[in-house]
Amino acid sequence: VRIDHIAFLGKYPELLNVFASMKNGFGLTLKLLFGLPIPESEKEITLPAGKTLNLSSIKCDTLPENLVIHGSLNLEKSDHIKSLKNITVNGDLFLGQSSIERIEGKLYVQGKLDIENCQKFTTLPEDFFVGSSLRAKYCDIKELPKGVVKGMIYVSSNVLFKTISKDLIAEKNLYANDTLIPFMEEKEFKEKYPNIKDTLFSSLKKK
Repeated sequence: VRIDHIAFLGKYPELLNVFASMKNGFGLTLKLLFGLPIPESEKEITLPAGKTLNLSSIKCDTLPENLVIHGSLNLEKSDHIKSLKNITVNGDLFLGQSSIERIEGKLYVQGKLDIENCQKFTTLPEDFFVGSSLRAKYCDIKELPKGVVKGMIYVSSNVLFKTISKDLIAEKNLYANDTLIPFMEEKEFKEKYPNIKDTLFSSLKKK
């Protein structure tokens, strides 16, 4: 017999406490859904190999600080979560088309980070780390601060984007078409951004 497990657990708090104490994605999801406290000892979540924790439907403004997710985290199209603080994802972090506005403190993503079409998102925290590609097209992102990106960086089509930190380390190409970054010849680019592996691509020509 199929039941609505959320409604069922809401009627039986003893069972809710049992399932919410599970140190996996289901336990964390229940805590967030029912507004239960999350002690520091339960903020490290281990998912089965290759699995993604989907919290897109969670109705809260932010996730708990100091979360460590062993696996991937999906917040795509979330209409509620506005911020993240001190988060480690040992997989991919998907934030595309969500209401996310900022990430504060520590940001460590072992896989790829996707913030495309997050139209209220403005900047990344300093000393961020992305172990694969960073996709940040169609945002309100204005700058790339000091940090490390091991894969490609896509910040094209951000009409407010104008600043790249000289301390940004990028091991592959950075694409910045249709932004406020002016076109540069390769020599000038290498002098200005010595820690970016390859060429900056921009459609804006110098006047």
